[in-house]
Amino acid sequence: MKKLITIFLTLMSFYGYAQHNYGELNEKAHEKANVGDYQGAIVDINNAYEIAPTEADSFYCLSAMGQWKYENKDYIDAIKHLDLAIKMSPEYIPNFVWRGLANYNLGNYEKAMQDYNYFIDNGKEDYTIYFLRGNLKETLEDYKGAILDYGKGLKFDLDGEVHLRIGICKFKLHDYKDAIVDFDSVIELNPKTSQAFYYRGLSKITVDEIEGACYDLSKAGELGYFDAYDIIKKHCNN
Repeated sequence: MKKLITIFLTLMSFYGYAQHNYGELNEKAHEKANVGDYQGAIVDINNAYEIAPTEADSFYCLSAMGQWKYENKDYIDAIKHLDLAIKMSPEYIPNFVWRGLANYNLGNYEKAMQDYNYFIDNGKEDYTIYFLRGNLKETLEDYKGAILDYGKGLKFDLDGEVHLRIGICKFKLHDYKDAIVDFDSVIELNPKTSQAFYYRGLSKITVDEIEGACYDLSKAGELGYFDAYDIIKKHCNN
């Protein structure tokens, strides 16, 4: 009996030690992640994972490692950790987004689509995930599908990014007049968006508004989009 009590007290002492050190490592990891030191954060959260006192703590560490490895552009390892976290707790759907992003960056588009769809089917209405799925569809040249997904976030478009993506998709669908309207909105929201001037310039060339096109292309170049100067040489110096 005395031996059992000794073993029990030893285990409880280790558990208390692990809890204390787990908390310290977890806190240090977050401090590093908050300043962009993802490599340091990963080291600390991995050490915390090794002594995680509960299954919930282990899940938390795996999720954090997956997210921070994604931020550190270690997409393969990010997926490995997120797979484990999702297996432990599939109801925590943000992990599907992080895994989808990692898959997208690795060119695993089918898996990325599955993860985005899972979030949309099981999560709350979130325009960000529709933007990500729209971006995936645009990459796959499903421009009409991309426009539908991008459109979910139009009312939240404070910097013009949504209008820009929709405008570029319309441009690629040869819907130049409607594309110009979207690029107008981008420039109104953020007049330093060089891509908006560039694509509005290209769109205006196709509808024979050469003077306005040349102004837009010049502005795009001024803002750093130097591809515009090749178009200027071809269309604006006659």
